[in-house]
Amino acid sequence: MKLRVGVPFAKHGMVTKETMNSLRTLEQCPDFETEVLMTQGSNVPLARNNMVNNNRSSLVHQKLDGFDYLLCVDADTGFTPDHIHQLLKHDLDIISGAYPMKLHADRFAAGWFGEVRGLSPMDSRVPIDSTGLLEVDWVGCGFLLVRREALEAIPYPWFSYDEARYVSDKGECAVAISEDIGFCLRAQNSGFKIHLDADCRVEHVSHPNERTGSQLLDALNDLLYNRETIAQHVSAMSKENARLRAMLSDQEPREE
Repeated sequence: MKLRVGVPFAKHGMVTKETMNSLRTLEQCPDFETEVLMTQGSNVPLARNNMVNNNRSSLVHQKLDGFDYLLCVDADTGFTPDHIHQLLKHDLDIISGAYPMKLHADRFAAGWFGEVRGLSPMDSRVPIDSTGLLEVDWVGCGFLLVRREALEAIPYPWFSYDEARYVSDKGECAVAISEDIGFCLRAQNSGFKIHLDADCRVEHVSHPNERTGSQLLDALNDLLYNRETIAQHVSAMSKENARLRAMLSDQEPREE
């Protein structure tokens, strides 16, 4: 069994020790021929797509090789090889392990859409006390197993930010949705079902970036970079202006 494991993490972030320990254990497991790909960057959909095809193609329909299953793992997920075996035993194209949402620990990161396709109200998300195999509309990508043939059938890009549109009494509305829900929408549009094994419970641990604020760090870094770039241009212009002034001064006629 060839397993490709994709782990994206933030530009100024890190992979938790729980995730790193899980990956080391998986690499030592004789049941799988494991390839671990880790990509750092703030564009998570781009990172996930690149880990599927090693950034080799932008064709809408792609033939993939080198793995039987893609395992999407977030940088704050702890798991064991047994969890993968538990998902594989269902023999499904797209299936996720279960882990609680951090801001709503009474719900799994999975659920059903409400009146608007792509939007999942809190009461439509899977309760934490659920058990067994569930067919859902969406799952998170924290511990998601996808068969290679399913990825070949789903148009590229597999992971992308999307939007849900609806009409309210005030007019047409659009809501941005995450890349994991975007993937599930694309999969459903291609005829695939999304499943959650509520008994396959993995860890969703606290991440240091949640305390330091990786998005704030990214924004500050971009601001500082832009300031440095502007300062460099200003300095270069000042030097050029000084040189031009010196040249003009030399060319001015001198009084006798």
